[in-house]
Amino acid sequence: MERKHWWRGRKKEAVLMVMHLADMHRVHPQTDYSHVCSRCGGPVGIYPSGQRILRKFQTTIICNRCQQPDQRCQPAPGAFSEVGQSRPVNRG
Repeated sequence: MERKHWWRGRKKEAVLMVMHLADMHRVHPQTDYSHVCSRCGGPVGIYPSGQRILRKFQTTIICNRCQQPDQRCQPAPGAFSEVGQSRPVNRG
């Protein structure tokens, strides 16, 4: 039997702008390092607010090296509260 409204079950599409791992100077304790940029394939870090976007939407991940954020970009809900929870990266 064919579903009458097949589009209702589909996730909406989103683009998530993230930092290339080498460019991250601060990280959240729950940062996810298991993803890569969809354009260059470089490793990226995704904060918990971005992880929620990944669960909710069909998401394309783009790093800061492949595309600079512009006026159309907005932070993920909860991103500003994560800034205070972030710590400097120890690259030693």
